[in-house]
This record gives sequence, C-alpha cells and structure tokens, in this order.
Amino acid sequence: MIKKELFFRGFKSILKPDSPAIALGCCFIAIGALLKNIGFNIQESIFSTMLIYALPGSLVMAESILVGASLLSIFIAVWFVNARLYPMAVSLFPRRSPRIFEISKKFSD
Repeated sequence: MIKKELFFRGFKSILKPDSPAIALGCCFIAIGALLKNIGFNIQESIFSTMLIYALPGSLVMAESILVGASLLSIFIAVWFVNARLYPMAVSLFPRRSPRIFEISKKFSD
C-alpha cells in the first residue's frame, strides 16, 4: 500500500526548480514536436513513445524515418540504443520485487 503522505510529498517535489521532471517534460515536448514535423499524428506519437521506452531511441527512430531507412534497420538501431538500459533494469529488478525470486526458488527445487 502506498503511503499517501509520501506520495503527495513526492508529487509536490515535481514543482521544485531542481526536479528532473521539468527537463524530462521538455524532452518529451521536443520529441513530440519532431515526430509532428515528420508527419506522425498524436496517436502514432504516443504509441511510439510507449513502445520505444526511451527518448534516445525515439530520436534514432525519428531520424531513421526521416532519412528513409528500412523498418529492419530502424528496429535494430533502436534496439541497440535501448540495450544500454538493460543492465540497469536487471540490476534494479531484485530491489523492486524480491518475492519473485522466492517464488522462482520454490519452483526450481
């Protein structure tokens, strides 16, 4: 269960000048403007942002579409750019849900 006081304290910290949410929001606006200039509509832009997961990957996808690259080369380029996030996600996974490791130990025995 989420403690409401901690949630609202974190939510209020978004408005502080040193919050990374401001920079991230500006980056999402910039990538949205780039996708709009390429010819994506709002649904395609949102879908590609959720599918690609990281802004550098979105930028690589947009530039690849702009130069007319094939779908396979766009996929490989975005995969390589986002592959750098994989070690970070794997290293943080045990901290997020240690219960999964307990369950997997039960099935492995």
